[in-house]
Amino acid sequence: EYGCISYMIKVIAYGIQLVLTPVLQKLRSKKQHTASSLDSLAALSLALQMLNGCATSSRRIVLNIAIHQALQMEFFTPQNVAQLDSVLNRLSDIAVFQEELQESTNCDFLFWSKELLPNYFADIFQNPEYANKLQYLFAALRDIIPNFEKAIHDQPQNFIENFKKEIDSTIKDEIIFKLCRDIETDLRFHIHSQQEGSVPHFDPWKNGVKDLSKFLKINPLKFHDLNIDIKAHVSHYLDSTFYNLNTVALYDWQTYGEMRSLAYEKYGLSLQEVHLPGQTLE
Repeated sequence: EYGCISYMIKVIAYGIQLVLTPVLQKLRSKKQHTASSLDSLAALSLALQMLNGCATSSRRIVLNIAIHQALQMEFFTPQNVAQLDSVLNRLSDIAVFQEELQESTNCDFLFWSKELLPNYFADIFQNPEYANKLQYLFAALRDIIPNFEKAIHDQPQNFIENFKKEIDSTIKDEIIFKLCRDIETDLRFHIHSQQEGSVPHFDPWKNGVKDLSKFLKINPLKFHDLNIDIKAHVSHYLDSTFYNLNTVALYDWQTYGEMRSLAYEKYGLSLQEVHLPGQTLE
């Protein structure tokens, strides 16, 4: 992105040079110079110098002043004047594009509306097809960090840590914990439904169907040094749950093995095998 903008600025600067250089050469070829022609000569030389470098705000101001001084000469046609005005405006627009884009897309205001986060997370959980929006939300939440770093009445790290804990707690309560329970329930339903008469037939028209795997396919969510890997959280929850329940009912080891296999096939979760003794001594 930065390279593209830099290239566009160079192209525009080259176009301005093509207009100014012939005029500068004509002016230098004159044998006699008046005070105004010397001023115009200096202005043109200065304008060309400003084009050889970064298009900073100060350089653009000097460039505009120098060109407007040089335009007082008779060497410039009305077409040249109109062309230069258009190109200078375009140069200013492109030079400040990155700064204006960053300012217009800054989402630090979300910190002052953080009460909306639980509702937003809850809505995303009810509509898994929008799970990828979580990555964009976390990118927007990171915009407040530069403001935290400017704090002088308290340590910036305190603000970052408090907000980080709040985000972590909210997404776990509204998405991760619910997702763990729903995936466990889904696995249990599919396995036990294979046993005739154990579970009533599931009606998707009445109960609805949600593709919970969408949450497991997104990349880890990042805020400062906080990484939230939803897939890892779900895997750990299922590993712990299956192990604890299997230790209570050793005879049910085959059922939990089938649930692990189904978790991999349906959700892409690689769960740990439970290695428990086949019998105990009393």
